[in-house]
Amino acid sequence: MTKRDKTNWDEMLPMALLSYQSTTQKTTKFSPVELLYGKQLRLPSQYEFPTIKAKMQDHVHYQELQDCITRLKTEAERNIKKIQDKNKEKQEKYKQNNLEIGDLVLHHITKLDKQWSNKLANKWDRPYIIQEKLDKGAYQLKTLEGNIETKWTNGSRLKVYKESPFYVY
Repeated sequence: MTKRDKTNWDEMLPMALLSYQSTTQKTTKFSPVELLYGKQLRLPSQYEFPTIKAKMQDHVHYQELQDCITRLKTEAERNIKKIQDKNKEKQEKYKQNNLEIGDLVLHHITKLDKQWSNKLANKWDRPYIIQEKLDKGAYQLKTLEGNIETKWTNGSRLKVYKESPFYVY
């Protein structure tokens, strides 16, 4: 699809689908076509200029192909399990955040993580008081002056405030 003509999106779907099916996925570490057929998708440009690997794949025996698909699926399942365990561990870390209503907390200023010009700036905003808490780890904050923040904050972006003579906000 071009920026000038936004009416031809339906004509671009086959190319988008081809792109998705031939791209290695982060969780499985394989492309969807590779998991389904046991070999990499040959793109149109490879038919004109075939690679050695592509030529060799054309002569793979059926049983070898089945074994390859089984091996790829097993490896993909292992990769998915690793990602799931990693995500579960991350979730557990956030669940362990034992913040309660009335606790003083600091709010992480996420936008500073990607700004190198402010690399020495304080990445934690002034102390807040926890006003309300939801089951899934979301918190509503209020300032020390009593103003309630309208946006809810994920518990992963909060940490307990420990009073220090060196902290200036």
